[in-house]
Amino acid sequence: MKDEERVKIIMVTSMSNPNMIEKARELGCDGYVTKPFNRDQILKELKRLSLIKRVLGSPF
Repeated sequence: MKDEERVKIIMVTSMSNPNMIEKARELGCDGYVTKPFNRDQILKELKRLSLIKRVLGSPF
């Protein structure tokens, strides 16, 4: 599957433990936002994912 076709996954959870964040990344999550969150946090994460794709031109 081409990276352009792959759905990005942002985990939204109440678990802010660094070990959980690392585990989520190992399992394939592209982003991680902890609850409680606001709209700006989600938008920031979406922009980060979009920027990485544009800068690298490949999956990260």
